[in-house]
Amino acid sequence: MVTGYSECIDSLFSFGLFEVARRSGYFPSELVDTFEPVIQEEARHILFFANWVAWYQRNLPLWRRPLFFMRTMAVWAFLAWERIGIARGLNDSGEMQDANFAVTGSEQLGIDIKLRELFELCLVENERRMQGYDKRLLRPTTMPRLVRALLWLLPKKKPSASIAQST
Repeated sequence: MVTGYSECIDSLFSFGLFEVARRSGYFPSELVDTFEPVIQEEARHILFFANWVAWYQRNLPLWRRPLFFMRTMAVWAFLAWERIGIARGLNDSGEMQDANFAVTGSEQLGIDIKLRELFELCLVENERRMQGYDKRLLRPTTMPRLVRALLWLLPKKKPSASIAQST
């Protein structure tokens, strides 16, 4: 379960970072095209995992479902603690000491993208990558919901000076 939920976290950010890399021109288009099936395979992995979890829970006896829920919450708590540990990997100058691509990917590509823009792109790319699959399949929802909540907390984009002056 740790691996499956980790993939749900990392895939959401990978979708956005892959699109950032594609748009940047940093990689030749042939290389991006070569890795497109790998990224799409990640979408299939998390679709499989989300549907396996739902199927497994549904097939548990009623008396075991609360324990499964507790195990799931323990996994999410562990992953949150792990990600907090990654965030603590910042040094005094604010640079990541961890090589986690989901956290440092855009910086490693030399691309300046704001956190809000990255989150929005991750959500758009996640939706785009999931829409090609059967609508009856469950989609991972925890990370998209969490990212939407974080977007709500992040400062909104500031209007450009010309728009602000004309109003």
